[in-house]
Amino acid sequence: MSLAGWEVDCCQHLPEVGDPVGRPLEWHDLPDAPGAFDIRWSTRAVTLSRDDARVVGVDAGLVLGRGGLRAWWPAPAADPVPRRGLLVVQAHVGVPSIVPDTRGRATGVEGVDGGWLVGIDVVH
Repeated sequence: MSLAGWEVDCCQHLPEVGDPVGRPLEWHDLPDAPGAFDIRWSTRAVTLSRDDARVVGVDAGLVLGRGGLRAWWPAPAADPVPRRGLLVVQAHVGVPSIVPDTRGRATGVEGVDGGWLVGIDVVH
């Protein structure tokens, strides 16, 4: 599994292979991006708390899950979730507190288009 968008310029270090990683994730409809993949998500519609809604910018969305992966999809439950896309790390804004971090171990780190793709083995 590949994750993109590590905020290495801010408060997080770039992991090395074998390092434990855990980050809040958001699913993006980017089917042609480096690291994009296909997945069938289970979904749970949620209404956000006032604090989360203020930070995230919406008051409802979907918590996505598959095995040990958890991600946020900021769209109404009636909107289809794309099957192909990219998981993006959102360390400061974008993912409400109701979505647990996805955790695992780094299997590879690759620079791509001014960002980083970090391969991980996800803990189930």
